[in-house]
Amino acid sequence: MILDHLPSAQALPTDEKWQLLDELWRELTRTVDSAPPDPATVALLESREAEYQADPPTVRMWPEVQARLAAHKLARRSRSEAARVRVRAWRSGGGNGRRTDGD
Repeated sequence: MILDHLPSAQALPTDEKWQLLDELWRELTRTVDSAPPDPATVALLESREAEYQADPPTVRMWPEVQARLAAHKLARRSRSEAARVRVRAWRSGGGNGRRTDGD
């Protein structure tokens, strides 16, 4: 870890660590902003733009993707909860004090 080589930074109070973080972030931003774009990233973006131009109706906007992911997560959670209820019922003997073989 780089921080291991900077004991003076490790000893800083929390507010000064935040200040150091801010200064490092600003320096990084200047460096990244002045660097040319990565050719692989440019190629990927151009490829995706071409796919969109070829068939715009198949593109999903980010809010739609988020909503679908949230619905999927909710459905998975519901199935998981239903499975937990079945397991609890099986473990408790399904209400009759005995385990059943059906589940």
